[in-house]
Amino acid sequence: MKKVDLSKFSLPELIQIKKDLPQAISNARKNEKKNIRKKIEALAAESGFDLEEIITNKKKQKRAKAKPKYRNPKNSKQTWTGRGRTPLWVQDYLASGGKKEDLLIKS
Repeated sequence: MKKVDLSKFSLPELIQIKKDLPQAISNARKNEKKNIRKKIEALAAESGFDLEEIITNKKKQKRAKAKPKYRNPKNSKQTWTGRGRTPLWVQDYLASGGKKEDLLIKS
């Protein structure tokens, strides 16, 4: 690391440097961290891993796609697994006095 000759700076310049230094150090740390992460990700990818798998020591598991559990009686193409946000067609059906059980897909 090269040494900076601080004697070349005036007092106001040195005061300003002292004031700006904490933010400059913080920014440099963030950039260094990003660069290190990129290097580690590249190294992991070379070996066929992703970074999450290396860090947690677990392989990512893909969740199986859920089968539809409910069907819209007015449009058989509209289905819902029962997970996540309730579709508008289900909300409308329930608001009109229908029961959720009536929408169940019978296997």
